[in-house]
Amino acid sequence: MEYWPVEITLVSANDLKDVRRFSEMDVYAVVSILGDPGKEQKQKTPVHQECGSHPKWNYTMHFVFSEAAATQNQLTLEIKIKTLRTLLSSKKVVTVHVPIKKLFDEKTEENAAKFVTYNIMNPNGKSEGTLNFSYKFGHRFTGVASLPGEKKTTMEYWPMEITLVSANDLKDVRRFSEMDVYAVVSILGDPGKEQKQKTPIHHECGSHPKWNYTMHFVFSEAAATQNQLTLEIKIKTLRTLLSSKKVVTVHVPIKKLFDEKAEENAAKFVTYNIMNPKGKSEGTLNFSYKFGHRFTAVASLLGGSSSGGSTAPTGGSTTPNLAAAVQLYELFST
Repeated sequence: MEYWPVEITLVSANDLKDVRRFSEMDVYAVVSILGDPGKEQKQKTPVHQECGSHPKWNYTMHFVFSEAAATQNQLTLEIKIKTLRTLLSSKKVVTVHVPIKKLFDEKTEENAAKFVTYNIMNPNGKSEGTLNFSYKFGHRFTGVASLPGEKKTTMEYWPMEITLVSANDLKDVRRFSEMDVYAVVSILGDPGKEQKQKTPIHHECGSHPKWNYTMHFVFSEAAATQNQLTLEIKIKTLRTLLSSKKVVTVHVPIKKLFDEKAEENAAKFVTYNIMNPKGKSEGTLNFSYKFGHRFTAVASLLGGSSSGGSTAPTGGSTTPNLAAAVQLYELFST
């Protein structure tokens, strides 16, 4: 089946009905995709405290939907705006329903965001405020639909965004001209799918390339915590149009990044000292990384093997279809 990833950023709301009598409302939103028989997709924004009728969130969420279900108008984006009453209870302010088909039909080109100001109307046609959000679609991908009678198991995954910023004081491996430098970034140790991307080329930059290029990857939480995964960054220079030469290779354990991560959705900047086997400096590499929201991927099993084609190892554990999981979060890679 064909699927589309969609990124929704809930920006703000204005002129909401104030349902609290004695204090300013503390407002948040719960966002769901209704009509999806495969899995409930639900996320919520942080609470904007004491914002009254004008909450601001600027909070981004990711969902995936079936193209067939969307085009047949079976799916609805539901946004429930609520206010806290106590630490354990909340009260509805207003609920907004937008057909996914409407968003899909009115979408801009892939990878471009569209901003929407949605007028919230009650059944009597009276305005109950406005809701501001943006959305953009990633790249369509093919997923494997579950077969009747299949067993299912799940594993936890993390999406990761890496921005390769620059490098400094690299060894110059060209003799007669300035180096044209780019980087190839991979995650090693992942049996599910090779994940490899590369930056644009910074021409005639010599030993000080700058890229500011962002890439997206997904990794298994279990493989990372067991220190099985390595982030590999190969920095290269062009020799001809068809060949290149290695400048230096950097290896960073994913577990190290994972253990030292900032809070979810916050970026961490790293300056990495590149050392050769003799302990001599070969320059520095500057990059940032941040993790998205952990998600669960389903591995479909039938007769001991996954529908994705990988086999279950002995001992009852399974290797899920990581290719589909990676595609799910490779939303906006170029």
